[in-house]
Amino acid sequence: MSDVDVRDGATIHGHVEIRIWDVDTVENADPEWPNRPREERHAMLQDPSTYPAAPIHEGETTNLAVDGYFEALAAGDNPQPTHLAIGDDDTPAEATNTSLNNEVYRTVVGDDEPDGRDRVTSTFISQNEANGYTLREIGFVTGAVDDNWQLLTHVALDSTDHIDKTSNNMIVYNYTLEWRRVS
Repeated sequence: MSDVDVRDGATIHGHVEIRIWDVDTVENADPEWPNRPREERHAMLQDPSTYPAAPIHEGETTNLAVDGYFEALAAGDNPQPTHLAIGDDDTPAEATNTSLNNEVYRTVVGDDEPDGRDRVTSTFISQNEANGYTLREIGFVTGAVDDNWQLLTHVALDSTDHIDKTSNNMIVYNYTLEWRRVS
């Protein structure tokens, strides 16, 4: 998978940053952590340089925009990612995917900043969410589980970024998407 997809006269560069924190380390660095609202926790962990507890893991990977997303962009629409889907299958992502290979958890996107057709999206997975799975694939979708939802992006994480999700860790996924029409 290249870091720039080119189709139908458009390019998409998708980038995912993955950061994992140990809950005990965060709570020791910030005794108020358990009392902070979810949105405040997410905001604090989005930029690790502003938070006193360092992540225990940081990774980066390229995201694959699926055909349906290119079709929407070509039609002049820019669907807003509303949910982050997480799966436990490590089969490579394909442009023709319409869902993750084995979705095990879905959560609402925590922060989405559209800039024209570009997007910067971030999602926080707390210590109480998605536990008991090895997280190997992620994708951003628009729409809820039972609605007419659409898979926008899909990535099978590198083995170094596979996460055994337990109540001892928290994760922040930051996703950047840059869309350009080819001249």
